[in-house]
Amino acid sequence: MNVEAMLGFIGLGHMGLPMASRLLAAGHKVLAFDLRQDACLALAAQGAEIAASPRAVADRAITVFLSLPTPQIVRQVIEGTQQGEGLLGASAMKVVVDLSTTGASTTIELARVAQQAGVCYVDSPVSGGVSGAVAGTLALMCACPRKDYQAIEGLLAVFGKAFHVGEAAGLGQSMKLANNMLSATAMAASAEAIAFGVKQGLNPMVMAEVIQVSSGANTAIRDKFPKAIIPRLFNLGFTSGLMNKANNFISHDDHDGTMPIDYFVWLIKQASRHWIVDTGFSRQAGESRGRRFLACPGDTLKAMGVDPEGISDVIITHMHYDHCGNHHLFGDARFHLQDREIAYATGRCMCFKSMREAYDEEDVVTMVRRVHRGKAVFHDGDEEIAAGLSLHRIGGHTMGLQSLRIHTRKGWLVLASDAAHLYAHMEQSRPFPIVYNVADMLEGHIW
Repeated sequence: MNVEAMLGFIGLGHMGLPMASRLLAAGHKVLAFDLRQDACLALAAQGAEIAASPRAVADRAITVFLSLPTPQIVRQVIEGTQQGEGLLGASAMKVVVDLSTTGASTTIELARVAQQAGVCYVDSPVSGGVSGAVAGTLALMCACPRKDYQAIEGLLAVFGKAFHVGEAAGLGQSMKLANNMLSATAMAASAEAIAFGVKQGLNPMVMAEVIQVSSGANTAIRDKFPKAIIPRLFNLGFTSGLMNKANNFISHDDHDGTMPIDYFVWLIKQASRHWIVDTGFSRQAGESRGRRFLACPGDTLKAMGVDPEGISDVIITHMHYDHCGNHHLFGDARFHLQDREIAYATGRCMCFKSMREAYDEEDVVTMVRRVHRGKAVFHDGDEEIAAGLSLHRIGGHTMGLQSLRIHTRKGWLVLASDAAHLYAHMEQSRPFPIVYNVADMLEGHIW
């Protein structure tokens, strides 16, 4: 990978402006953009060229750095909005280095989209605060293919010490979150300790001096309290609002971002017939979404002595890509699903990317074809469809998600499907982030 002489830099805030300044001081040409005119003027005074838009930066710079405050803004800059084009599809950009704290889930998705557009996405959040950005002593937590890391390592060294934490997108964000967890814990614990001491009559500055050289030493005591909190300046670069920004969005829970989730296809064997519950996803669909593909459901069924082509009935809990693929394996079967699910998957909600991205367009079209061939059976709510086998509409995750209740030799069994992904969702009443109706999801947890 070659690095263009002109470097792009988007986002000239508390961290971005001093980082871009360091690139200029190191002799690089910088083309920058920020919505704030004062920040642009400040960097222009140091020799930078200012672009009219983020897209204008990417049209001239092969390598573009991002230093932006929220995941939403990062997404808008990369993918574009109705008001302007995004970076992807620009005529020059081949590498985007995201220095922002974007969150693992958003980063994984954006890296996938960038790769499809032929752009290398470097996940590289930083730590060290404004002072570190000015001094060039930041820690950079980079996740990308090693060859791509090696190509830009010299540029990253301008900002501080770079660490290659892994090749998979999102690992840099996970590393940053782990660091933030420790940093926030130290801040909270130090505040309690200082408050306790002051109530007992101790001088807080003396306390900080003592703790700095004692076993309780941490960065909050070393820097934040003596320099900003005890003097009541409160001029810290990284605010509590930014520390807690992920907590304000249901779609961001990066503490659980790397929790592995398995994907299942179920076989119900009754004396008179067999039922398949969900049909999984194909190898192609899994690879396109970065999922590990273990086995084709058809091959697994054959290994169990069941011919997929002999299956007469398939129950689809909902039509997300990981539950409704591989239609070709069950060509003549009747597919059972809720009325509301196909209405949802083909209705106005699919105009929103966040609602449709878990659906596969071809799977949806194939299901519509089944309807026209008379190979779809619709259910409206709860219904017993065979002895000891009933469907129950839950909703929540999607409009028409259904769970199953099955009587087995060992008693009743519930196949919840995505009514709940993890026990923590039920035990802590925490909704899974992909959701149509939060209230229905939470009701489903106690069903």
